[in-house]
Amino acid sequence: MASDLSLSRPLAAGLLPDRATPYTWSILGHIADRVARDCYARQGYAFPTRDAIWHYQVGTVAADIGALAAAQEALSAEGSSTAPSMSQLLLGRGQERRSSAIASAALVEAPARCAAVQRWCEWVHATQWRQATVLQVMEEIEPQAETALSTYLDLSLALALLSAQLRQGFPELAPPLLHGLDPEIGTAGYRYALAQLGLRAIAEPGAVARLRVGHDSDWRSGLATSNLGVALEQFLENYGRWAAEPLDAASPRWAEVPESLVEVSLAAEVVPDPGLARQQRAESAAAASRYVGILRRRQLDGMFQQLQQVASLVAEGHRALVGVMAAARTWALGAGHEAAVDGRLAAVPDVFLLELEELKQMMTGEWHDAGQVRAVVEERRKTVTWGDGT
Repeated sequence: MASDLSLSRPLAAGLLPDRATPYTWSILGHIADRVARDCYARQGYAFPTRDAIWHYQVGTVAADIGALAAAQEALSAEGSSTAPSMSQLLLGRGQERRSSAIASAALVEAPARCAAVQRWCEWVHATQWRQATVLQVMEEIEPQAETALSTYLDLSLALALLSAQLRQGFPELAPPLLHGLDPEIGTAGYRYALAQLGLRAIAEPGAVARLRVGHDSDWRSGLATSNLGVALEQFLENYGRWAAEPLDAASPRWAEVPESLVEVSLAAEVVPDPGLARQQRAESAAAASRYVGILRRRQLDGMFQQLQQVASLVAEGHRALVGVMAAARTWALGAGHEAAVDGRLAAVPDVFLLELEELKQMMTGEWHDAGQVRAVVEERRKTVTWGDGT
């Protein structure tokens, strides 16, 4: 898996799903724009216009790739090919010091921020559906999403900057030191685990055949003693709150639809093991450190150590964002069930055709006319399509 952090899709473009329901867009859309501007500003770059970085139409999210690529290029100075002079090596390049400071700040702040978001997500899933908690959760969805988005982008940009510094400072050594790092590193562990589940399923065709015949209420216990059953339960423990579209709240979580997980895993693309890639980077760095002179060794070792630490945390930042959207789904489904009972919604999944502010108004009683609610839902249904959100 080659590194392509600089030449392919900008890291920030992955903050939002390519397709989203109005509910998801209303949570993440404006936050993502604000977070991107703030994160880049902290690193010395200001977007030249106030034009929206992401656009939403008919359920599709489109990023301004040109604007994001220009921002990333400005920060990482990818066009620079000048070898550092001895004075630069001794005194330290300004850009390198900035990258190191950004990475250091991310390393200090990110773990606590991710842990705080995770605690909130666990609280939401454990909370009983009462009016007081309903109101509390709906007011906290956006702040938690902003924390997760900001943390994920801070880490992603720190990784991109450190990668650029390695390429510029050690062009002959950089490729193996950056092995396995690409714009999708945040989901690498999930994608690897999903593909491994698929390989386990291929190895047990009898179990898969039983699943395809039909799902009775006891289908999971029937797999419990098989290797596939063990692998399935392990995957659900680690990724049960992920989904086919993990950043769209309308996408059912695997814990809700485990019967479909094996079939999905069979179609998953096999990807390299991110843990093995990390080990290979470390081995390459050890060899490179012995190769360079003492002055460059100190520079290389410090830069690479930061890169490895940041790379490990990027996945935690993405997991925090997925967790927020899973919690936002749980809250929305609760609101949808309540609205379906009193007729404001025809079906529970219709809740994802409403925006967060509309749901807030519906749950506080400000918007209680069933005819008006249904009219909005029906109008949006004409243009927005998504998978089964039940």
